[in-house]
Amino acid sequence: MLRDGDRYTFQFAELRGDSYYTAFGKITNSFLQMYRNTKHYELILTAFLNRLLEDPTKISSENYKILGDALMGCINTLVAERQAPEPIRRLKARGPDYRRWNENDEDEVFEEESEEEYDEGPQISEEEQKKLEEDRIERERLEEERIAAREEERRRNEEELRSRARQVDRRAMSELLQHVAVMNPGQKKPKGGKQQKQISAETVDDMEIQVTLLRKEKDRIQMVLQYSEEDLPSKLAEAKQQLDEVVSKLNAQGSAKKGDTGTANMGQKQLSSRLSELTQKQTKLTMERNRLALQLKTEPCPLREELLAVLKERDEAQVKVDFA
Repeated sequence: MLRDGDRYTFQFAELRGDSYYTAFGKITNSFLQMYRNTKHYELILTAFLNRLLEDPTKISSENYKILGDALMGCINTLVAERQAPEPIRRLKARGPDYRRWNENDEDEVFEEESEEEYDEGPQISEEEQKKLEEDRIERERLEEERIAAREEERRRNEEELRSRARQVDRRAMSELLQHVAVMNPGQKKPKGGKQQKQISAETVDDMEIQVTLLRKEKDRIQMVLQYSEEDLPSKLAEAKQQLDEVVSKLNAQGSAKKGDTGTANMGQKQLSSRLSELTQKQTKLTMERNRLALQLKTEPCPLREELLAVLKERDEAQVKVDFA
């Protein structure tokens, strides 16, 4: 073990003759090898060389040769370590091989191993290799399931967000339609005290037809929204059959005159009251119709559109039959 006094061995040594210098030179090799891996090596070597150069004539050529060989040995060792770091690193990682190399024997030449020897690792049995392969396949399967589950969760979240957006749109439109009123400029009161326009029975009858068509439109949209996609084909066939029956009735009536709806014998006050009542109904039905139509647009379906078109023709023909 290195002590504090060792670093001053050559600094304070008193050399008095050839015998001292001879002993001083013979321990050079052991000294260099002993202290070369310590942190005080440079200080000790500097003190040793300074002491040596004070009177170099007292040292023989043999001792100089020993000193030179020792220094060259240290240099060669450092150069070999720098030029071949990889084999030494691998040997340290694998542990020392006492059969081929001894760390304390500096005179032994290190035999470089081939790449095949380095690549040769511990051999595993066929069963262990098979088990490793099965574990790898199982990990890949679990990873694929995890990715698929995450993708499915993302799809559900997007669908839920779209559904919430549709609900918000319908709610906002419903609130907007509640404040909407249909304005009929022809029914406004005249300004300036002028005489009010006379209301005819034909105007009230036309309003009756408009309200009836609007009510039927609202009812058929509401009815179609309640049908499932599986029921649409059968309902479409049934609606076409009803349309044929109503068209047959309409053709059978031919050019029959319009029937009396009861408005011909009404006075102006009664006609005005009836028109106001129909206007209020028209406003209310328009709001409900628009709300249902907006809901229908959020759930597009070609069969529903076709069914609505057939039902519209049926209702219009039925209204003509009823008011004929």
